[in-house]
Amino acid sequence: MSIICLLLILAKKASQPTKIGHIRRNAVPTILIPGSSAGPHRFDSLVKDLNHHDHRQHSLLRLTVHQDNTITHTGSISRRDNRPFVVISFTNNHDGYRNIRLQARWLRTALDYLKRRSDLHTFNVVGHSNGGLVFTDYLEHYYQQQRVDVSKFMFIGSPFNFNNTVQNQHTTMLETFIQHQNRLPHNLIVFGVLGAQSYSCDGRVPVQSVDASRQVFQNHVQLFNELLVTGKNAQHSDLVRKVDVEGVIHNMIMYTAS
Repeated sequence: MSIICLLLILAKKASQPTKIGHIRRNAVPTILIPGSSAGPHRFDSLVKDLNHHDHRQHSLLRLTVHQDNTITHTGSISRRDNRPFVVISFTNNHDGYRNIRLQARWLRTALDYLKRRSDLHTFNVVGHSNGGLVFTDYLEHYYQQQRVDVSKFMFIGSPFNFNNTVQNQHTTMLETFIQHQNRLPHNLIVFGVLGAQSYSCDGRVPVQSVDASRQVFQNHVQLFNELLVTGKNAQHSDLVRKVDVEGVIHNMIMYTAS
């Protein structure tokens, strides 16, 4: 009898949602979305650096969305933190437009989860590589369905035209982004970071492909700015820790109105 009771108690505990913390009404979390093949720890060093710049330890929640739409997490959000970080990653983190579309849908699932469990309202977004493409697809296909407000969006080394270097030769993805650009929130502020380890490439993504984002956002959001970074740490995977980039991210996060 005691064994049965113990099993029932454990089953009840397992069915209860684990706590992820509560987002204060005036807090503005920053959602961090990694690129292909990257996992929930992709931004650990960035968050550590940003905490150092801000002279305080911001809370960090990592959500992982699985292919069956279930979500697991590590970390939590402190109720006292006005600028928490939330990493949203996907177990299917493969490259390709089809997967980017799937990840955008899973991102919607994660934001629903945050809104329901932690009272998400306003947030900023940083997307590295394909993470920027995932959020752009989300903006055009799911954002209007959710009662949330994105303030600022930064993409870093995101290949809006994949490997194409000719601006008037659009991939299906870029053409679709342009076709639905009227769905972008008009009050959104967008920052694009282009890396140039060589003069035309960050070692993986052509500068022209990242710059193709201009055709998607310019004149369709409140403000669109680009930052070209060169030299040391301008390689694709290192861009998120480039000092110039970290400085822009820090200013974007800390000076967003609550």
